[in-house]
Amino acid sequence: PPTSCASSVDSATPADVAAAVRHGWYRCAGELLQGLAARGVDASGELDGAVRAVTREISALRAAGRTAAATAAKGSAGDAAAKPLSVIAPAFQWAQSGTELFIEVKMSHKLDAPATLDVDMDVVNITSSSLTLRGSKASKRFVLDLDFFAAVDPEASSWSLASVGRVSFTLRKAAAQPSAWPRLLEGEKRPPGMHTWWEMAERYEDELAELEEAEDSGETTEEDAPLPDSSSSSSSSSSSSPPSPSPEPKPSAAEEEERTARAAQREVQRRLSELEEDYRQRRREVDARAKADKAALDEELRRLRARVEAGEEVAA
Repeated sequence: PPTSCASSVDSATPADVAAAVRHGWYRCAGELLQGLAARGVDASGELDGAVRAVTREISALRAAGRTAAATAAKGSAGDAAAKPLSVIAPAFQWAQSGTELFIEVKMSHKLDAPATLDVDMDVVNITSSSLTLRGSKASKRFVLDLDFFAAVDPEASSWSLASVGRVSFTLRKAAAQPSAWPRLLEGEKRPPGMHTWWEMAERYEDELAELEEAEDSGETTEEDAPLPDSSSSSSSSSSSSPPSPSPEPKPSAAEEEERTARAAQREVQRRLSELEEDYRQRRREVDARAKADKAALDEELRRLRARVEAGEEVAA
């Protein structure tokens, strides 16, 4: 396009202005308008007609672009349907109370990755010793098999679809008395996608601490206490002096070490929970700044598009 129309200004007509606008030669069109105005020639009608014509062409181009994008999206969906199956072990987090287990499964290979929505739950099976889950969507297959540390009661357990691609389980422990499991799974090896459900664990932290302390000290309930022997009871009742209480056994070195390790583990869990909350707060702040920056860029882009549609020249 010409950088200047100075040589044509003196002989220009309103039609030349319109032709320059339709070709996108906006600087040239401006010089021609100034020349015509100096000669007392009104070119506003031709200019408005040219601008409307260019606007219609831009609108048609946008419509064609949207159609092309929709066609490309359909093609991508077809390609996705033709992809081979991808088997994914979904990430999950767990916590416990004295009587129940809480498990939340996310339809993603990582907890901090986006979840796959609207997954079909093909198989969900809870037995006294295991949990089996099979889900599918398009080319993805989600497979989860958990073998528990101890028994659960399948009849008193339940599951439900949670929000944003998650499945929630509440499993009743089969033991008659409340207890704190040292781990969720039968094996000691921790799967890569397994995490502690900190928000839920904090609700039952005090309850579990009391259970662990009771186990460490060897306390028993009235139901667990042995019944007294009838003969010894009879002889003791005839005695004038009450029996002296037996001294409380001193915990062994191994028991003391285990108690210290559990207390340290609870402190580590508390600290990890604090760090995780700090991370979430910082992540929210970063997301808020990114959202504000995007809004500013979108507004600037909207203004530039408006100027282009109005026929204004935009510097590169």
